[in-house]
Amino acid sequence: MDDYEKKRLFWTRLTALATISLLVIVLVTIIVSSIKVADMQDDFDRLVKMADAMEGMSDNLANVSKQLEQIDWEGLAVNINLTAEKAQQSMDAALVAIDELDIDTLNEAIANLRDVIDPLAKFFNTFN
Repeated sequence: MDDYEKKRLFWTRLTALATISLLVIVLVTIIVSSIKVADMQDDFDRLVKMADAMEGMSDNLANVSKQLEQIDWEGLAVNINLTAEKAQQSMDAALVAIDELDIDTLNEAIANLRDVIDPLAKFFNTFN
């Protein structure tokens, strides 16, 4: 009976060791899984935020698309052409005015003005 009890004790110890090993494996698996679930939850939260941001961008793109559809492109082109034509006419008028400017008369007027201002400047400089 002693031999039978030794075998039984051996198998009991082996069963206990296997049970403890299995328990450790299960606990490690649970801990690792809970960490992974927490990481997955963070990833899921980030995905939800990204989805919300993409939905907002999609709404903005839809609004921009609607606004672009409402633009009168032909009228815009006509207005740009008219503006360019008016600017060209103004430039032409300015060039004509510059061409018609009598430089000699302008220089003479500047000289006359200097002749009038010089005595006044000297007069006021005497008070300094």
